[in-house]
Parts: sequence; C-alpha cells; structure tokens
Amino acid sequence: MDTTPAPAPLPDPFKAQQARDILGYVPHALGFVPAESAVLLSLAGRRLGATLRLDLPQRRDPETLNRFVALAAGYLRRHRAADGSLLVIYTGAGWEGAGPVAGDLATPLCAALARAGLPARDGWVVGPHYWRGLYCADRDCCPFPGHSIDSIADSALNAEMIYRGSRVAASPEAALCLPEAVPGWTPERLRAAARGYAGSFAGRWTEAGTFRRTLDCWERAATGAGLPDQDMAAFLLASLECTAVRDALVVQICLGLDAACGGAHSCGLLTGTTPGTDFPAGARTALPEWSPGRSPQEYGSDFARILTGSTAAPPDWGRVEAAAQLLGCLYAAAGTVSRAACGTILTWLEWARARGSRAQSMVDAVLAECPDYRLAVLVDGLLATGMLPEWSFDPDTAWPGAAPRVA
Repeated sequence: MDTTPAPAPLPDPFKAQQARDILGYVPHALGFVPAESAVLLSLAGRRLGATLRLDLPQRRDPETLNRFVALAAGYLRRHRAADGSLLVIYTGAGWEGAGPVAGDLATPLCAALARAGLPARDGWVVGPHYWRGLYCADRDCCPFPGHSIDSIADSALNAEMIYRGSRVAASPEAALCLPEAVPGWTPERLRAAARGYAGSFAGRWTEAGTFRRTLDCWERAATGAGLPDQDMAAFLLASLECTAVRDALVVQICLGLDAACGGAHSCGLLTGTTPGTDFPAGARTALPEWSPGRSPQEYGSDFARILTGSTAAPPDWGRVEAAAQLLGCLYAAAGTVSRAACGTILTWLEWARARGSRAQSMVDAVLAECPDYRLAVLVDGLLATGMLPEWSFDPDTAWPGAAPRVA
C-alpha cells in the first residue's frame, strides 16, 4: 500500500485537462509505474488530493472483495476535505480479461466510496498497451481495444512534470534509489574496523554515558555537513548491532536526541555498567549533562508511539531525509548484521513516509540476506497488515514528498 498526502493549495499547480493527464500524474505521485493495482485519488472540489495505491486482490469472492473495498474507502476517507474520488485500475490481464477484473472490483468499490461520501467521478482501466474509461460506452470516444498507452507519456502534463524535475521509476525496487558506497570509503577496511568496534564495545553500548555519546555521534553524522569519515562510519555501523541503539536511533531521527535518550531511560534499555572507551577520533569527549525535561511516562509514550506510528504528531521530515541519505550510504558499505539493521531502519523510514511498496521492497532485500533478522520479520508483518502511521492521513503532518500538485 502506498499513499501520498493531500496537498495544500499552491499558487501554481499543474492543470489536468484530460483523462490522460490524470493517468500521467499517478506514476509521478507514487514515484513508480503501478502494476496489478487499484489507485484511488481523492478530490476536494476540482483539486486532486491524496493518492492511494493497493495491490489488486488475488481472489474475487464476495468476502475478499468486501474486505478490500472497505479498506480502500476507509483509508481514503481519512484524508480531510475530500468530497469525491477517481479510480484507476492497473492490470496486466489481456484486454479481454481486463473487463472482468474491472467489473468485479469497480462496482463494489464505487459503492463503498459513495457510502463514504467520496463518490467516484470517473475511472479508467490501464493495461500493458491500452487504456480506456471504465464507464465509457461510446466507441468514438473509447474505441476498442482502447487508447494507446503511449498517449499517456505524450500528455502535456506528463511532459511538464518531467520538465520540472519529476522522475518515474519502472518499479518500487527501482524507486528506492539507494546511494552507492561513498568514494572515500573502502568497504573491506570499513567492515573490518566495524568488527573491531563491535568487539571492543560488546556489552558496553547500553552504559548510560556510552549510549549517549554514541547517539551524539549519530546526531552529528546525520545533521552535519557531508558524510562522516570511514572510521566514524565503521563505529556507527558497529553500534547498530546493539538493538537498544538501533531502536533509539529511529526515535532520534524522528524526534531528536532528547526524545531518544529520555525514551531509552524510561523503557529500561540502559542496563550496561561498563563504559566504552575506544571511541573514534571524531567523537566528542565531553557532553553537557543531560537533564530530562519531561516525565519518564511522557518519554516512554513518545518512544513507543513513534515506533508504531500511533500518533498524529509527525516526525521531523528534514531529519528523516538526512538520516535516510546517511543510512543508505552505510547500507551500501555494511557487513551482514549492521547491513540488516540499516536496511530495516530504511524500511521503517519508507513506511513512515507512507511509501509501502518501497518499504516492502527494502525489507524483502533485508530478509533475502538475513531471513532470521528479528526486527525485519516484525516490520514485514507490520507491512502485511496494510496499516499506515496516523500522521500520514493529515496533509499538515504527512510527509510532504516531492509529488507534483494537480488541479
């Protein structure tokens, strides 16, 4: 499942004049070309809002279809200010088979949207080579087998979006666009140094002072100018082998260092008694004394709710983008366990941005290399539920993204 937030009004939105403009917009909104998918777009008046993509249900029995349409309409309804919708069904079935797919799905889905106060104002079916209107029976308007798929790529809106810098990947996997290893890093030496740090800090990461200095290293690496040097990168990778550091890092990325430290204290993660001493040269030796600004209960609540997305308060999106770039570079250079940790955090960051297809591609890659990595297994289960974080349903709190805005 993927969703993009309902956009705030902009003074210079793109103008969708024809159906093929809408169909050209969808891949730009998602970042990739959908396949075997139902895509719903909310409408507020004549303005396009949120874009929701769901995998087509593999079964067509009434129970499965009812569950699917209720889920789709329920998610779209949570985007505020919407009063209508558009439906696009992407299917690789031959054109003769596209009719049954669309018919089985479109009728109950449109009924559910109408009950939710989001009546479908139009809809289309897009196949490998042709597209046509769901409700158009006019052979002059929608000749059999449909309009060429090339007409979507040739639309004025698609050309304008490409001109303004928007790009579309062929698949969610291609849309991940993970960075390659940093030129100044030598992966073999970096991994060897990471193993050295993992050995010298074993059992020491969760000592309170060591833990805080470690998170401070992450803070400076993620928010400073440029990427860390190879020695610091090795230290950061080694620290991810500690589950307490790994989990606190997600909170730190989203809410800041104070929230991570306070949450770790309140959740009982800091159980170590022996401090680490072999920090990299770039680590600060003296930190200001940490003084909690809130109660342990408040810190603990924020820690838990950000990890599960069960809060309307959003992450700091600037920090999320910076951390994703750093973690992508580390992922490219990492060894097995730290690579799995990097990949799982990247999966969570994709999920936090409501990009479920990319999140699934990332966690699939992690599990292919480390099938027993516990956090990846748990995150994979989370994605299977179709649940999205609470903040993704409000345009004021959802990830702003880079999708074009269309009126």
